[in-house]
Amino acid sequence: MLATATVLHKEMRLILRSRRAYWLLFVMLAGTAVFFWLYWLGNQNNNLMARRGRFAREMYMIFCMIELMIMGLIAPIMTASALTSERENKTLDLLRCTNLSTLSILTGKWLAAVAYHFMLVV
Repeated sequence: MLATATVLHKEMRLILRSRRAYWLLFVMLAGTAVFFWLYWLGNQNNNLMARRGRFAREMYMIFCMIELMIMGLIAPIMTASALTSERENKTLDLLRCTNLSTLSILTGKWLAAVAYHFMLVV
């Protein structure tokens, strides 16, 4: 578990130091705001203020479903791209020369991708 935590810590630092992380967060928040605003405008005729509790639950469920789909599709892609970049930078061989098992390297990189998506959701 300590080996996985080591790879997780390294990957989280690498992900969060990139500009892509901040731009992805901005695009995701802007997209969510636009989606909610369009949904609000589409349901304005139905006396939305009278049923705002139901509206909030509907929006939360839609948002959760979208995020789960994104997390299920993007996290493995990010893990594969992290391993590919390790191979391109010729650091994968150095990583495999350590006492880390292949499973702990893969698990650490996958957990970093999942943790990054969890941060986006929060």
